[in-house]
Amino acid sequence: MIVVYGPRRCGKTTLLNEFLKDVNLRYLFVSGEDITVQNYLSSQSIEKLLSFVGTNQLLVIDEAQKINNIWLQQYSGKTA
Repeated sequence: MIVVYGPRRCGKTTLLNEFLKDVNLRYLFVSGEDITVQNYLSSQSIEKLLSFVGTNQLLVIDEAQKINNIWLQQYSGKTA
């Protein structure tokens, strides 16, 4: 997992889009602000999650913090 975080409007999404230009994998880029995305990705059902990702090899979530239960444990920036 790669987490990109920073203040609002500092270019995180632009950075992701530039990164994805050179990725040679099938990927799905979604926004955590989308209610349908929230519904799928907040699920604890592996079948529902797998059906959402499909055959994509990489899932990129912009605004992931908007999705309930996206982290098993809330990320604090600290390591154990």
